[in-house]
Amino acid sequence: LTVVGSVVGSPPYMSPEQAAGREDVDARSDIYSVGGVAYFLLTGLQPFQRETAMEMMLAHADEAPRPLSELRPDVPRDLEEIVLRCLRKKPGERYADADSLEKALARCADAGAWTEEDAAAWWQEARFGPDTQEATPAPTLRQPATA
Repeated sequence: LTVVGSVVGSPPYMSPEQAAGREDVDARSDIYSVGGVAYFLLTGLQPFQRETAMEMMLAHADEAPRPLSELRPDVPRDLEEIVLRCLRKKPGERYADADSLEKALARCADAGAWTEEDAAAWWQEARFGPDTQEATPAPTLRQPATA
């Protein structure tokens, strides 16, 4: 159960409207979060790196993420545009729903170029590295010290 006006979600992928504790959160908030996860999967970084959850939520509300191409020049331009559209601050500028997002992704030049096996092999190497079967540590969000 949640309390009206409370903030619920994972700060690294929280939409600006969630961070503000607004009541009018809809499917476009989920699109923002999907965009945040896509950003991480494509770059290895969360859209905003901050020391505290509050600083991260403020960044989601006020700052534009770095273009993916600055971090990974090999990310196709059309895919970058889709991810950045998902991460727009105003819900009305994002995809309206998952179906709209799926259709946009299907129009990418490289759509369908990867098989499930290709994706599994890529994930295995990205997560474990080419020479080990041990998982690399996942990035963590530092929590502020409590008094």
